[in-house]
Amino acid sequence: MFKIPSFMFDLFRELVKLKREECDVIIKEIRKDSSITLRNISKSISSELDLSEGMIQKLLILFSEFKVLLNRTENDIIDFIEDIKNGLISENKPFLRPENDDWSNFDYLLQSILTGDNIISYDSKARELMFEHKKIFQKCRIIQDFRPVFREKVKEGLLGGILTHTLKIDYLQDYKSKSMYFVLDSDDVSKIKETIDREYEKLEVIQNYFNEKNIKIIELFEGESDESE
Repeated sequence: MFKIPSFMFDLFRELVKLKREECDVIIKEIRKDSSITLRNISKSISSELDLSEGMIQKLLILFSEFKVLLNRTENDIIDFIEDIKNGLISENKPFLRPENDDWSNFDYLLQSILTGDNIISYDSKARELMFEHKKIFQKCRIIQDFRPVFREKVKEGLLGGILTHTLKIDYLQDYKSKSMYFVLDSDDVSKIKETIDREYEKLEVIQNYFNEKNIKIIELFEGESDESE
């Protein structure tokens, strides 16, 4: 049986109450040309449904993770969806069940999305390859901190101060979110910027080469961060 983490309740609440016409909108967008990205799809779906773009992004990522799990199980698609439904029912929460316990739209949506070639199946393959690594980057931020340096006689005031930058990196390890912190000085920040700028230059060369060869680069989509730095 599929165990539903409590932090995903809001997401499943929206999923189980989708109507047939809303499911059709999602399916139509997901079945579009594979050159379309999940980011663009989330914008298109959000413009047609009464759901925020952030919620659509989370749903798309959930579908991709479902596909990863389906590929790893010996169950067929019907049994896999039944496991998810049983997990929702076992929580004994009315908002995790569709109106009148009619699961037909839920079944229809997942069966349509999790079978055949579409942008979700491509994203799930990229997701599986990415998770072969021990640590998976999620997001980062830099926090500035000023530490005053006083004169020998404190009453004579400040001599100056040290400006430090703390780099916080959030990552996944063994499917758990973790964080690492690094103290940087201004020179370190410049080095990081130079490294990233050089990486963008290399990425542009690689992308141009793949475009010439008509090879698609599949980007792993994790949704937009809500944090503002």
